[in-house]
Amino acid sequence: MISSPTTSPWWTTAFAGFVGLCVGSFLNVVIHRLPPLLFARAADETVTEGLCFSRSRCNACRTAIAARDNIPLLSYVLLRGRCRRCHARISLRYPIVEGSVALLFGYLAAAKGLSYTTVGLGALFACLVVLAAIDLDHMLLPDVITLPLLAAGLAFNAGPGLVAFPAAAVGAAMGLLFLWAVALVAKRLAGREALGFGDAKLLAAVGAWLGFACIVPTVLIAIVVTSAAMLGARSCPRLRHTSPMPFGPGLALGAVLVALYT
Repeated sequence: MISSPTTSPWWTTAFAGFVGLCVGSFLNVVIHRLPPLLFARAADETVTEGLCFSRSRCNACRTAIAARDNIPLLSYVLLRGRCRRCHARISLRYPIVEGSVALLFGYLAAAKGLSYTTVGLGALFACLVVLAAIDLDHMLLPDVITLPLLAAGLAFNAGPGLVAFPAAAVGAAMGLLFLWAVALVAKRLAGREALGFGDAKLLAAVGAWLGFACIVPTVLIAIVVTSAAMLGARSCPRLRHTSPMPFGPGLALGAVLVALYT
């Protein structure tokens, strides 16, 4: 775990931040393309756009985006947040994701240097960003991310990881069983699904990476964040009739905060 940043060469932090920008740009592609791919495959429909190798296109006019307009953060600023051809607005999510990942990677490098722990936490944080964004957009936490993330956490802690392997294994089990039980009780009381089982798999993955001691604080932070978001949505006339609030973003934020500050 990381309690506070230490002094490290500025170039280490700068390099990690640059890597974070590039990773964030790729994560935006995953966030945008993965859900339609999963929905198409579930419906046995033909998939026309691949996850990694298809060119990026404007969501409005479908024009292929040139390399000069695909530079993380910089292109958004230079284009003033609009497509060069049709001038449609580019979602603010793109620079937010790129900037957030760059800051997280830079902070990790400043605190731990370029180490095994830094690489592991960077991978965890990147996956959490993707899961949070997809859950916000689609109320979905894909198994193709949560389950490999769980396995990767156990494998990471089998070596010189963040916690001892027994703590990671217990954390994975606790995370899965805790939210799974809560989901069952909530469904019984509410008469409908109030908490998805994807949340239980996500918390299990967090437990596999950070150990069983992270489960309670992560859930508490998630409850506070999600409750605050629900209150904010209800107080805004434009958001009063939106779909139920996803719990995944709160879990992701809670896991990041617990990893950084405990």
